[in-house]
Amino acid sequence: MSKRPPSPIPPLLIAIAFVVAMVVFWMRRDHGEGAAANDAAQTARPAPLPAVPPAPAAGGGEEGILKMDTEFPAGAVPEVRERVGKIISQRDARPGEIIVIFRTARAMREFVARAPSAGAYVIASVEQLFAVRARCLSLDALTGDMLKNARDLELVGGNHLVGIPEPPPADRADRAHHAVGGALLAAIGVNAGTDNSAWGRGVTIAVLDNAVMPDATFAPDRLRILDIGWGAAPGEGARRGHGTSVAALAAGSAPGARGVAPMARVLGIRVVDEEGVGDIFTIAKGIVDAVDEGASIINISLGRRAGDIVTRRAIDYATARGAVLVAAAGNEQSTELSWPAADPRVISVGAVDASGVVARFSNSGPQLQITAPGVAIDSADADGGRAPFSGTSASAPIVAGALAALMSETPGLTASQAWEILRAHASDAGEPGHDPDYGHGVLNLGWAMARSDTARADMAVTAHLYDRARGTVTVVVQNRGGFGIAGAALDIELDGASSTHVFPWIEPGAVATTAIQTPSGMPGDVPAILRTSLRLPAGLVDSVPENNHRSTGIVTLAHGQLEE
Repeated sequence: MSKRPPSPIPPLLIAIAFVVAMVVFWMRRDHGEGAAANDAAQTARPAPLPAVPPAPAAGGGEEGILKMDTEFPAGAVPEVRERVGKIISQRDARPGEIIVIFRTARAMREFVARAPSAGAYVIASVEQLFAVRARCLSLDALTGDMLKNARDLELVGGNHLVGIPEPPPADRADRAHHAVGGALLAAIGVNAGTDNSAWGRGVTIAVLDNAVMPDATFAPDRLRILDIGWGAAPGEGARRGHGTSVAALAAGSAPGARGVAPMARVLGIRVVDEEGVGDIFTIAKGIVDAVDEGASIINISLGRRAGDIVTRRAIDYATARGAVLVAAAGNEQSTELSWPAADPRVISVGAVDASGVVARFSNSGPQLQITAPGVAIDSADADGGRAPFSGTSASAPIVAGALAALMSETPGLTASQAWEILRAHASDAGEPGHDPDYGHGVLNLGWAMARSDTARADMAVTAHLYDRARGTVTVVVQNRGGFGIAGAALDIELDGASSTHVFPWIEPGAVATTAIQTPSGMPGDVPAILRTSLRLPAGLVDSVPENNHRSTGIVTLAHGQLEE
């Protein structure tokens, strides 16, 4: 069978066809590059707010992170395979799982599409963070895919476990401390008789915990549950009432379980299993979803021992959109905070008792921001019950509720602005100024609410600090009023001797100190009582006179011990 001869085409037509083809090719090429650039612009990760890079929590920063270079040397396969193998077998992480953070949303979507051939099963993804949670099915296939697409990948790490803090032991939570009970508002400086029934109106507080259960304290219809994969029921574990207790302290309205902001909306997001154990990817997803659902305040009464990159990215996402995160410092009596409380962009909260003394179980550290009541506070429990709740898990939602209260009482106030007000109006405690035990001080919502009252007078004795080397006790006072005070007098009585110190001038919000020399002849093992009392200048009436006095038992000066 003979072939048909080709039709003759004039040379001019050939040239024209060639030019047209080249124009179409370059137009399509430019359009593709433009579309890719536009896609990258539309899905670029929001820049984090300018801040000091978060300090690592206990354990020294992110664990088991593989930073992906754009190009690996030819012999890198065994090394990368070994490192990925270690990541998926870390002790405190989900076995066999990895978290991959991509450079663009497009790269993430392409990985999700090819995951089966890449040796991975995708469990979940958070497109806002360019992050994927996957189970490794084939280490060889996954390593090969990662190296082949290294330009698309930024970081690979394990999916570390996060949990509800263990409750403080009874001997540390109750015996040495004053219980708050049903006097929560009084413990945060709110005067008796104050009507807080409208506090929190229009503000949403997200509670990332185990399930927040329906309870009369969240009426009328202020509780909404967002299911991000764990469902809405808490299971039957021993800590099943934890999330409900947390939410009630922030926004409960019923007697026996009344919180700080009883009109705030609660968005309950379950992020842990029935034993109170979750993972960093689910926490990060919960943060992102809480922001997208309109939460201004996100409470996390959970923690772990070290920082992680996916939670940092979620914090970037939240803070860039004006949300504030509040987290429990932890109950291990450690000098390092739990994560994410250790991130300086998070409001980390330690615990004090009803008298404002730091709880022995409360974690401390330079990143601690504030303290709030956390000892035996009446709250809601599982299945409509009521029970005392202790720990920094209780302290954090009290601060969250205080933020919501301020926002509702000052229209237009943002969550971050509300935090600056709380920080500036915290009751100084311990060492003057910020310190590792109290942070910026003890939550004083009453003072924050009265911040605009320039006629309000309130002087307080905040601490007696013994210096063994110098043989002195430093008395710390604070002006919590609305104007500067000249001539406040401090009456001092120690070991039968009396004296008076006059402070020339104290600015509103400022602290001042005076040192008292302890008598050299006083026996080191004989108890003595130091009593101090503040008197305002004539014509001024202190609005909170009960904080003008302080008594300290000096149990043994020889060993530098003081006991309130």
